Amino acid sequence: MSPLPRRLIAVASLCCFIGGIAVFDTVRDSYSGRGFFINGAVFFLPIGIGLFKRKLSSRRWATFWAGMIVAVFVAAGIFVVVSGGEFARFDMLGLHLRGGDAPVATWVTIAATIMISAGAVWVLYTPPVAGLFVKAEPREPGSSATDESPVLPV
Repeated sequence: MSPLPRRLIAVASLCCFIGGIAVFDTVRDSYSGRGFFINGAVFFLPIGIGLFKRKLSSRRWATFWAGMIVAVFVAAGIFVVVSGGEFARFDMLGLHLRGGDAPVATWVTIAATIMISAGAVWVLYTPPVAGLFVKAEPREPGSSATDESPVLPV
């Protein structure tokens, strides 16, 4: 197997980092008495591991979630600007966005998140990286993992 490009390592590491933080948050919240709440970002951990293993399904899931992040952040930003912040409250990672009183750091973080997510999709579909993810060979119906498995009489 050829070594992984640094770009793919960066995207897979970012997914593992986000998933790890989500696991930590889930465990911390359950032990702090806040109740059991699973942070949806825990699914980034297996996606990141799958990207390290060059699994096509992980590339598809990473693309899906990066696209969802871009869509949600763009839609939230547009909604807050259009509504003047009267009907929107956007809290994420300790950032508070409410219309015109949103700090510049919040808007910078939203823009950076959109650019990082779009950049991750771009990395996953550049030819050198995309060529690493091959579709699994379809197995013949009824075949098993080994050819030495016994066949039972019918």
